[in-house]
Amino acid sequence: MEFNPSKCEAITFTQRTGLGKAKYNVHGTTLETVTSAKYLGVHISSKLTWSDYIDITTKKASQTLNLIRRNFSSCPTHVHEQCYKTLVRLWLEYALSVWDNSVKRNINKVESVRRNAARFTCRFLDFGLPMIFYRSCSGIHSNNDDLAAES
Repeated sequence: MEFNPSKCEAITFTQRTGLGKAKYNVHGTTLETVTSAKYLGVHISSKLTWSDYIDITTKKASQTLNLIRRNFSSCPTHVHEQCYKTLVRLWLEYALSVWDNSVKRNINKVESVRRNAARFTCRFLDFGLPMIFYRSCSGIHSNNDDLAAES
């Protein structure tokens, strides 16, 4: 197996601005310097903020939820719940332990997608029920909520 430097990128992690950009050479090839890189499915920015990753993740989860809405709107509620658990929730919970202590703006974006999924899955919005019923809808809360409810 040969090392392929044309598939590599260089990223510098720092909070400082105005540092000169270093050029990295590997096997005579200059690596492209980037401000955000994807590693194991997680987008890491050079300032170690999770905003880019949360934006990409919530966009993918929203697109998947909208696909489910379009194609499974006439199906029973348990099918909606299963589709959410298998197709949308995985986007929202991947690498959760890493970015969970993120800023409020990022957490609100994720919770917005979850609320939209709860409205679609439980269909309580049309009846004007309070928000407490959204949270009690089975399968919509995170794994931590599942564990707390079981104990």
